[in-house]
Amino acid sequence: FAVMFTFAFLEGTKQRTWEFAGHEVNYLSIQVMASVVSLIIALCISVFMEGKWGLVRIFSLRALCRWSFVGLLYSLKTVLLTVTVESGLHNVIYMMMDNLYVIVAAVVSFFVFNRLYGKLEWLSLSMLIFSAPAFFIMRERCNLNFCNIFTFQHREESFAGMLAAISAISLAAVASVLAERIFKNRYRGRLAGRDDGTMHGRYYIHRVHLDLVCSVLGVAVWIAQYFLNDGLWGSRTDVMFGKWSRIHVALLSLTVGQMWWAGLVVKNFSTVTKSLIQTVVGVLSVCIVDPIVGMNMGHNWSVRSIPSVLIAIFVVICAVLFQTGRLNVKFLWKSAGLTPKREYGGLEACKQMFCKRAAEDTADTRRDVCAFLKYSLPFFYVIASALQTEFQNDVSANRFFVPQSLQVGIPFCGMCLACVLTVNTYGFAGLREALNPCSLPKFFALGFLQSMSGALLGLAMAIGINASLKEAMGKIYTPLAMVLGRLILKHSYAWIEWLSHTASFDAAVILAFMDATVANHRPGGSSHVSAILCVAASASVSCINSVIMELALQNTTTPFIMNKAGL
Repeated sequence: FAVMFTFAFLEGTKQRTWEFAGHEVNYLSIQVMASVVSLIIALCISVFMEGKWGLVRIFSLRALCRWSFVGLLYSLKTVLLTVTVESGLHNVIYMMMDNLYVIVAAVVSFFVFNRLYGKLEWLSLSMLIFSAPAFFIMRERCNLNFCNIFTFQHREESFAGMLAAISAISLAAVASVLAERIFKNRYRGRLAGRDDGTMHGRYYIHRVHLDLVCSVLGVAVWIAQYFLNDGLWGSRTDVMFGKWSRIHVALLSLTVGQMWWAGLVVKNFSTVTKSLIQTVVGVLSVCIVDPIVGMNMGHNWSVRSIPSVLIAIFVVICAVLFQTGRLNVKFLWKSAGLTPKREYGGLEACKQMFCKRAAEDTADTRRDVCAFLKYSLPFFYVIASALQTEFQNDVSANRFFVPQSLQVGIPFCGMCLACVLTVNTYGFAGLREALNPCSLPKFFALGFLQSMSGALLGLAMAIGINASLKEAMGKIYTPLAMVLGRLILKHSYAWIEWLSHTASFDAAVILAFMDATVANHRPGGSSHVSAILCVAASASVSCINSVIMELALQNTTTPFIMNKAGL
């Protein structure tokens, strides 16, 4: 963890230092000098620590050849990034593409190391690569046009620049995974069977070969870029060095340290872990630095502070879900006395996916129709809930409409529908039982709480609240339901369920604040605090009502539709 923490600190400091370094130097000169300095440090450590034994492995031709391909990929990445910069591609578009590094690294690791990732991991990874770009897009948007909509010029949407950026990011991920394979002496997920000069386990000797190749190829790219400059590339490439200052020397030191600790993270963990740390640290470092540097250099932090912090929390939760969501299923199966199924990775997994399975493998598999019926109910519920929210917000926005009348009409229509279904299923005898006056008193408390919830919601809308903020504050229902379910109903939840529901609630609040403060450029105070508290109270009362209803109905034998008619 010390390695991860140090790498996170160096990565975050380096990313923020790049922003304040200006455009008076050729950034490629910093990269080349960093490789040279790293090479010198690696040579000194190798000779001092290993002596003659280390020299023999430093001059291993096999090891140098194996590292040459990795260094070539890194050099091609540098060339493509230079093309990306000179194409005029907007920085926002590049940052959106840069988050694809994590996905590419996970896919390449899947084939190179036969690593298996579950549905939860891919889902959390997808949420991560969508939320992190949203953070930086909002940051640039508030910096360029004070959080109003901005448009790209034709040159800033260069297709060649996009293609070069995607290629550079993919090559960097592939190079890092191949370097990880050399660091760990592994091939296709298994220990390498023969020593090719790289199975010594000394990280600093590996760095000698990698930095040597990167330095030689980097110098070649550096010189070629300078002499092929057509005069239109700008201050980054029309000079060899430029005007270096103290901040550039500090940036050089940070780059060298980041290179070393990035390799240590890859060696001890994985490329995917390294990319996750880079993504999370990039977001968190912005949340730390932007409030400190002020309004102008902080990209109007005061306007976007709340949604930015919420997105940062969401990114951290997604990273935690990915890293710790890999449960040892085989161990759980063995503990239960079961024989775990054989799992495949890489090309074998693709073959198992697309090739037909044997009849005995599909004997205990549910039919597709059963799976559709199982998951269609929550799907249609989500659609219905979304439509209800949109229609209700639209109707409530009409100043000639009394919101409380809606709170009366909805239960009445629900009662009518429940009565029709009860008659259709159980006949008029069932309807008489459902509306029996002796059974109605048990629903008085539930009806009172439901009416109170609707009244508080109507009061909030009358006072004045943003529609998105109203929906977001209503999402407090979910975490409160889990807490009450744990305390009253004695339900047990895994820690990963708590994280998932926290992420869901956080995402809803993020969208609300972005709509209320950033998207429409309105201050957050446009919604009254009392209205926000009324919505929170309405959601809390509704949650209490739901818990009481579950307690009241869990031991009854009366069908739900009949209870619904009485309620």
